[in-house]
Amino acid sequence: MFISMYFHKIKSNKLFLKPFTIKRNLIVRISNFSGYIKVGNEVICTLKDKVLIIPEGSVVECNLDRVCDSSILEFVSINKNDCEEIKEKLYLLNCTMLSRKSNSMYLISDHAEIIKSFSLNRVLGNSDQIIKCRKELISQNIFNIILQFHFLSLDIGILFRHNHHMSVSERLSKIIMNAPRDHWTLDNAARALCVSTSTLRRNLSKENSSFSRVLIDIRLGLAINYLTFTNLSINKISELSGFNSATYFCIAFKKEYKMSPKRFRIESVEMNV
Repeated sequence: MFISMYFHKIKSNKLFLKPFTIKRNLIVRISNFSGYIKVGNEVICTLKDKVLIIPEGSVVECNLDRVCDSSILEFVSINKNDCEEIKEKLYLLNCTMLSRKSNSMYLISDHAEIIKSFSLNRVLGNSDQIIKCRKELISQNIFNIILQFHFLSLDIGILFRHNHHMSVSERLSKIIMNAPRDHWTLDNAARALCVSTSTLRRNLSKENSSFSRVLIDIRLGLAINYLTFTNLSINKISELSGFNSATYFCIAFKKEYKMSPKRFRIESVEMNV
């Protein structure tokens, strides 16, 4: 049984998010929005009735405006356990469909069958009559959507790619994302990646990055997510994002974004209405 697939519908007229790292795989349907979504270094500007798959660990930002009353922005989030069950089912069909074919950072399609299948999630996610089997029905529908991406010769392996396809920064980000509240140091990060501290430092330097930069980016990205989508207190957000104290969190946030977390939350609410 799939454990926790969740359907979300964005009702705001605007959605503005600064760069943050997503914790789950996302399958997004977007229709009749102007603006852009940026995944990694790639910008997507054609946003008329598309379904987009974004793997966990991706750095995402967006600036979107609703165009009309029929504009749609909704998504299903898929956690690691969900992905493993999908992967097992796909292996039963044909393990070759999981072989990596490209270096894509995301998948996107406007195929009518995919659009139609994704639309069912809204019904399944909101119907009180089927609440007892809602998650199971959503999971079956998502599996069908992923299969349709495969039948269009798109690389569904992007959802299950292994660490060797990632840069050192991406692999480091992934392990920190799994436990952001841990006391991360260069030494224990290197052990988690099975390399020496000098090798980790050198490889990050080759990517124009550093351990401290990756760590702060992950924690600030999580904080932005909490500030934008929850009503949690600054103290709680600081704790969940892995900062030692709310004071240090506020200092680091202001240094990066030139405003306090409280000010950011106010502006985010004002922009995303």
